Amino acid sequence: MIKAVIFDMDGLMFDTEKIGIRTWNKLSEELGYPKLHNLIYTCFGTNHNFKRKYFAEVLGEDFPYDLFVKREIEITGQTLKDEGVPHKKGLVELLEYLKNNNIRTAVATSTTYGPAVEHIKDAGVFDYFDAIITGDMTEKGKPEPDIYLKACAEVGVDPANAMGLEDSYNGVRAIYAAGMKAVMIPDMVEPDDEMREKTYAIRESLLDVIDILEEINKV
Repeated sequence: MIKAVIFDMDGLMFDTEKIGIRTWNKLSEELGYPKLHNLIYTCFGTNHNFKRKYFAEVLGEDFPYDLFVKREIEITGQTLKDEGVPHKKGLVELLEYLKNNNIRTAVATSTTYGPAVEHIKDAGVFDYFDAIITGDMTEKGKPEPDIYLKACAEVGVDPANAMGLEDSYNGVRAIYAAGMKAVMIPDMVEPDDEMREKTYAIRESLLDVIDILEEINKV
């Protein structure tokens, strides 16, 4: 029985990963690191602790990570204000279904709290969620399970009775490690054998999750 569904945010709820690539391309030019945008695929779904360490390993200890984060937030925020927060297919329909069937909901995103809440509010879906857990609320980010375990605790549901929705490898790994059912909705990366092994299902859109829940929760 699924009693809670936990959502990733970027690339899963919102079509923002492409905006992220545009932002990193701009920052490559701005900061003088021409290959910076190539690192984004490894960083999908991870928090700042992971990114800071990864950037230092790949680009050197002198990489201005704090400046990078500051400008990333500024550029992304302005882009979303100019263009709006684009919903992924089926988001509102799924949230309405969960609300009508008394299934608890939460967001588990590696984005920090302020920008995450702003994006969710700007997208008009803030009131659908019972909890919002962000990357600055746990020491270990995805692929570790901490953020999903915290989300389950916040909504009062055992991980065995919760489903996590993700578009990234690191996110699926985190859900799997938390002992939840993982459903992958691919965005910028296609599933490989590891993803097929660790997911309960792989589907094209959030709309398809309704059928999965109907099947699992049928009496």
